[in-house]
Amino acid sequence: MILEVHNTIKIDNDKFPTIEEYYGFSVDESIKSIIRNFNGRVVNQNGKSPLLSYKLDDGSEINDVIEAVFDENEIIEQFECISYLEQFKEHFELDDSYVECNTLLPLMELGSGVLYISISGENKGVLYAVDNGDFGITKLTILLNQISFRVVKTA
Repeated sequence: MILEVHNTIKIDNDKFPTIEEYYGFSVDESIKSIIRNFNGRVVNQNGKSPLLSYKLDDGSEINDVIEAVFDENEIIEQFECISYLEQFKEHFELDDSYVECNTLLPLMELGSGVLYISISGENKGVLYAVDNGDFGITKLTILLNQISFRVVKTA
């Protein structure tokens, strides 16, 4: 999957110390690099948001769109949503071997939720789609290194 990012925001003030202090551990350089270099609106070559398809545990397929890669400020704004993740985890009766909510870093805005990456723990590197509550937290089989990013210059 190739994500073409438009209107990338220049990061003038590194906010990763704040992010890492919140989580209590460091964020891998590869993730920092994506956030620093490819944040902004995402569209593919035909001008539409790229499709992200994934399956729920019951086998049903979900089709969502990737709207944006969060910048550092947007990640910090998402901190208040972490408590909702714990509620989803309890509601859907998920255990720590499936997801550790305190390790989930918000990475991308989806059409119906947020794409998170686990930055520590047993599931480090795993991507999770979290919707508005209908399906809760879904562990994805695609990995971040399977997504290619590139900046497209806009007028």
